[in-house]
This record gives sequence, structure tokens and C-alpha cells, in this order.
Amino acid sequence: MYKNKRRHQNILFILAGILILLFTACDNDNDSSSDDIGIFTLLGIPSEFDGKYVDLGNYLSDTNKDFLIGGFNYDGYTFSRVRISKGVAKIPLWVNYTPFNSYVNWEKYSHSETLSHVIISIYDSDYDDFGPPHMGSLFFYSVNFLNGNTTKLFIEGMFEYLDIN
Repeated sequence: MYKNKRRHQNILFILAGILILLFTACDNDNDSSSDDIGIFTLLGIPSEFDGKYVDLGNYLSDTNKDFLIGGFNYDGYTFSRVRISKGVAKIPLWVNYTPFNSYVNWEKYSHSETLSHVIISIYDSDYDDFGPPHMGSLFFYSVNFLNGNTTKLFIEGMFEYLDIN
């Protein structure tokens, strides 16, 4: 009898330890990392654009003060466009609450709002050296954001090739 009681105590002790580890190791769903906010996910991009680059630029309101910029991996002062891979582009979004030519006060975009339109430009390269500024633009109207995030399919937008002739 004493042997069974001791075995049950050991099993309970082990189960309690496992439960404590599980509860302390679980992530709190209410916390969100800065990597989880401010992302425009564009899906279903035609294969002709694989390996190309995207960016996004938009004023948040008619006041032309707050500027939303996306497609750039911001590290302080340099930007690089996001590469399209396998029909997907995850575009990080940043907002500047100062005049656009200022390189200060950039913050991850985290608004929950509807923008009247969003324009995404597609480029042949990561930089503008020579040639046309971009291949074309993809227009979306009435875009809903939740905590700075949204997901759109390419076919939901209206794409226009840049006419360079």
C-alpha cells in the first residue's frame, strides 16, 4: 500500500511540474511583437513578377501630413524594397508624422482604419539607377487595416503597366 501511495505522489509531482512548465512556456496571446504589426501581405502575384520588387507610398489622410510608406526594410536611414517570391510579398509598413522629407519619427504602422486607396509599385530592381522608375502600379480602393495589417489578392486590385513610350 505504501509503495502505491508513493508512486501516485511521484506521478502527481511529475504532472504538476509538467503543467508548470507548460504554463510558463506558453506565449501570452495579448502580446504582439513589432514583427506582427504593420504588414501588407500581397498574395497571388502573377509569376511574371517573381524576383521583382515592390514598395508602397500613401498619405493617411487628405491633409498630406502623415505619410505611410511600405516595402522598405527600415533600419534607421536606409531603405530596401521587398522582393516578390513565389507570388507573395510581405510589405512592412511605416508611418511618418513629420514632413515626408524628414528621416526621423518613423514608426511601425499600427492603425485600425480604412484607407480610401493604396498604391503598390512594382520595380524591376531594388534600386532606381537607370531606366523607368517602375514597371507598373497596383491600385486598391477602400483598404481595411487591423493593427496595421491587411491581406489582399493581386486580382482584387487594378494593375496598370507603366507606358514608357
